[in-house]
Amino acid sequence: MAFVFHNHAAGDLTLGKPELVEFSEAETLEAAVRAIAASPEATIPVWRKRSPGENATGIPCSDRFLGMINSLEVVAFLARADGDHDRAMRTPVSEVVTPNSSLLKEVDPRVRLVDVLEVMKTGVRCLLVRKSSGSRESMATKASNNARPSSSSSSHRDDRFCCLSREDVVRFLIGHLGALAPIPLSSISSLGAFSPHYSHIEASSPAMRAIAKMPNDPCAIAVVETNPDGTHRILGDISAYKLWKCDCPAAAWALRCLSAGQFGMGVEDGDSSRAEDAGQWNHPASNGAGGRPRSMRWGASKPLRCKDTSSLAAVMAQMLSHRATHVWVVDAESEDDTLLGVVSYTDILDAVARYPTITRPRII
Repeated sequence: MAFVFHNHAAGDLTLGKPELVEFSEAETLEAAVRAIAASPEATIPVWRKRSPGENATGIPCSDRFLGMINSLEVVAFLARADGDHDRAMRTPVSEVVTPNSSLLKEVDPRVRLVDVLEVMKTGVRCLLVRKSSGSRESMATKASNNARPSSSSSSHRDDRFCCLSREDVVRFLIGHLGALAPIPLSSISSLGAFSPHYSHIEASSPAMRAIAKMPNDPCAIAVVETNPDGTHRILGDISAYKLWKCDCPAAAWALRCLSAGQFGMGVEDGDSSRAEDAGQWNHPASNGAGGRPRSMRWGASKPLRCKDTSSLAAVMAQMLSHRATHVWVVDAESEDDTLLGVVSYTDILDAVARYPTITRPRII
């Protein structure tokens, strides 16, 4: 298995990736919603504006990285607005995004995959990689031992970049399951590939209360009912992934006015009965031309779940097929979806990164 991590480099994963188009802090929330919908992880990086007179190569790209923004942050901002959603959607992204430069790291395209895993499992969401014209073989042969800034590469600078997401890395790994054997068929429980520490909110609580306790990664909170023994039964979730391609003004009204249970279980297209029970169609944001209701969909009714006995390969495939950032883990022996934890990209990458050390051959 080790050759997969040592004979492949970050540049190998950039083949076919589009060139980076910076999303500026000066853009509006309306533009951010469109960009988020097209993103691979329901979130986009935001960049500081270039100063007047600064040329395209004046400052390394990573030095101008500001932070990342997702749909949940947009919806929460609109929910706190005074009801003028059209005006709020014209707010500059700089007023909403939370600065956090640690979410992105620039790496040389020759950095080995083993080092990519080590970087990403620390919480880095996105790798900024210089587009390289070198072949996969040359990149693997010249792979460095540590993640180094691309400025340490050759004197010839190619200032085209692309972004590698955690989804890109997991997609690469699932394409090499044979080389990863036997870890892909091991259960996530045996691998410790999920976190038992998760944020939750009672279904009867106001949905807006979830915002104050929302974790950063994954940006998700479980909507639960507490069992007599103190365990939790998961009913839904409130997350950036759930709101990925939502109608943000309608979701903002729902976040402000509904319970966590109503909001977390969502409303499907055409499912007007649940919306009418909540009184959603009476809100102006949910009405189209002529007063006709438009779609209020902001997520499937059930959260994405797996069992603690599920294999790592199955969970990876589940996340990729749904383009999800997390999967809730339930007890395989329970009959009421007792929640045990949550699997995120960080958990998967951490489990895979540990494996080469655990299975190092014994020297006799």
